[in-house]
Amino acid sequence: MANDHRQTRETEEIFTNDVADAQMALLTQIQTSFLPTCQQQLTELKDSLDLESSNTEPNPDLQNASVILSRLSDTMDQLSISANSLAPSVTSLEGHSSRVDHEHGALKGIRRDGLLQEINQMIRDELRDLFEFYGDLITSGQLTHNNPDPSADNQTPTASHRTQVIEMTAYVSQTMTLIVDYPKLSDFGFIQSDWIYQEQLLNGNLTKITQRITGSPIDEGAREDNQARNHPGQQFPLKPSVVELIRLAVPLLKILRIFFNRLFTTPIGKTRFMVSDQMCSFDLKCLKEQTEYVARDFINMYKNLARLHDANRFDNRRVEHVRRDAKMLTSRFDASLASLRFHMVPLDSQLHGPPSGNLFKTLFYPLRSEFRVCMEKFSLAANELYLGRPLVQI
Repeated sequence: MANDHRQTRETEEIFTNDVADAQMALLTQIQTSFLPTCQQQLTELKDSLDLESSNTEPNPDLQNASVILSRLSDTMDQLSISANSLAPSVTSLEGHSSRVDHEHGALKGIRRDGLLQEINQMIRDELRDLFEFYGDLITSGQLTHNNPDPSADNQTPTASHRTQVIEMTAYVSQTMTLIVDYPKLSDFGFIQSDWIYQEQLLNGNLTKITQRITGSPIDEGAREDNQARNHPGQQFPLKPSVVELIRLAVPLLKILRIFFNRLFTTPIGKTRFMVSDQMCSFDLKCLKEQTEYVARDFINMYKNLARLHDANRFDNRRVEHVRRDAKMLTSRFDASLASLRFHMVPLDSQLHGPPSGNLFKTLFYPLRSEFRVCMEKFSLAANELYLGRPLVQI
């Protein structure tokens, strides 16, 4: 395996100054030309269709709208081509991240791949949906009629459709602004954006868990949470024990939320450390994924708990899945802490005193200790349930 990695590094193409300059010029063109042009053309399209008119008889210019749509399509094609040229698939790396792009900043492989993913997702999903809404609005003949009364009770389907298109246009334009700002992030900011997303996922799962424990209605959009509604009133003898096991997962979730909150600035506190901007893509990816897996593993564990709770009979195999998930979560949490300790750099050693090792102990040792205590309780309960022993007396 070591030889494979050595061979991969030997075949990796290293940026020359000319290549780096060309890539930076392409990135700048995406930021300062293509995306702002797309935003301007979206605004012109909305205005040409007179969508925000307060008159009962708007005056859309369909011919001009058609011209703008054609221009917008060309701009999006140019954007897509440029983004794919900026972040081509590197076959010589055989799927491995770069180990030699320490000094490339926003042009690091992981950063370029992330930018390409953001752009392609916007084009594939958000813009496609927006154009479908525009198409429906135009072909339905709704553009020449309007309800001037903005109150929700009096809005016609026409007014509601127009409002949706206006809101979606603003949303897509905002997404473009975020993509423009994306390369401006430091390496730490790049990773933090993912940590924030993981913390938001954990927040959503805390709401679901609380609803299960209290018996409150659960989000209709969660497929695994809907199964209980298909078998109303059905119980099995150990179901109260399953609820108790879910309750024991709550402290674990709260500790993980605190962990992620310490990785990025919040309204009530700022991070006391950063990661070096000299990390290569390989190390950035490892740090990003190891912390990301912590949230994913907990969510997977909760999904198995939810399926066990929703079933109309006790499924011991599902309990085994929960036990496996708990072991994996413990391992991932330890790995993420080890990676953080290796890469974290105190923001100001004079202000905050201790070097990175002591700062790490201050921020994360108590969390790790609490996590282990809570996980031990959870794992013991899962083992008891696996053996068919009730956790609570009925």
